[in-house]
Amino acid sequence: MTTPLKEQLSARQTDLITKISSAARVADTHSLLALNDELRQTVSLLARIDDIDAEARAILDFASAGTNESTRLATRVTVADKVPGRAHGVQIRSGFLERAAKAGLVLRHQRGAIYSSQSGRRIGIAVATERNPNRWFLGLGEDDFDAAVLLCAPESGKVIDLCLPQSFIAQHKHYFSRSGGQIKFNVARREGHMVVKVPTQPAEQVDHFIGAIVGLDR
Repeated sequence: MTTPLKEQLSARQTDLITKISSAARVADTHSLLALNDELRQTVSLLARIDDIDAEARAILDFASAGTNESTRLATRVTVADKVPGRAHGVQIRSGFLERAAKAGLVLRHQRGAIYSSQSGRRIGIAVATERNPNRWFLGLGEDDFDAAVLLCAPESGKVIDLCLPQSFIAQHKHYFSRSGGQIKFNVARREGHMVVKVPTQPAEQVDHFIGAIVGLDR
């Protein structure tokens, strides 16, 4: 029932990103503020639709299996409790999409965490919060992306945009850890420098990829 609405919102999201890019090129600050605000609302609504769908599926699955009312209620509360965290991730990703559009890289949503550039390059955008001090763990579908953006959110301060180009991914892809069909990224901050840990290989210092948005489509 929510699919047509979600499709309309996804189309609007794509349209907004394109308009933000155009407004950024002509330095139309007034339009940028309005468009960015609408984009945040649209992304938030898309996340809420996904959460409602997930909650509904969970309840129906338990109901079809004959689960009692108390278990179904517990499941519903557990799913609902996850919403704020997911919304935070959506907000972080939305912020990056805005920054990318301002830098001239308009990304079109494909599925999940995968976006495509105007040239057709697949860019995976993963988000992680700092659950352990100076450490972030992220994952992207193994065969889903060419380049990757690792959005590392610290306990305080600005989100760190690690923009790993296709050349970096191709060089290290064979060595990355894998689990559940995903490539896993282990990111750390050491003595003020950002590094990506690569199993069996020396850790790669990636400070030069912070905020390197334009390099994602090369």
